[in-house]
Amino acid sequence: MNGPPLIQFADVSKVYHLESGDLTALNHITLDINEGEFVALMGPSGSGKSTLLYVLGCLIHPTGGTYRLEGRDITRLNERDRALVRSQARSPRRCATWACATRFFSWTRWTRSDWARLRAIR
Repeated sequence: MNGPPLIQFADVSKVYHLESGDLTALNHITLDINEGEFVALMGPSGSGKSTLLYVLGCLIHPTGGTYRLEGRDITRLNERDRALVRSQARSPRRCATWACATRFFSWTRWTRSDWARLRAIR
């Protein structure tokens, strides 16, 4: 492996503050994903899978910890800059793992060109 992991979560947490109390969706997650790796995310309903993918796709901001993408600290970015990062995910040079996560949450169906781009990345 050359350089830092493509995706790096260090002690990432997400807490939703509700009227009924705090709801911890992610509790100090540490994860490294290197370029070219394929990762399956599994767990029971309510275990934080979607929340993790929302953080991964730069759609929500974690409450704590550090999220780095290609060595860049995403947790320090404001909403506008995170939107710019999301727009770059459509580039074929991006890791399939991250591109799939952001594409999944764009709520659109995959097209033939999406699948072709995924095959080209591999």
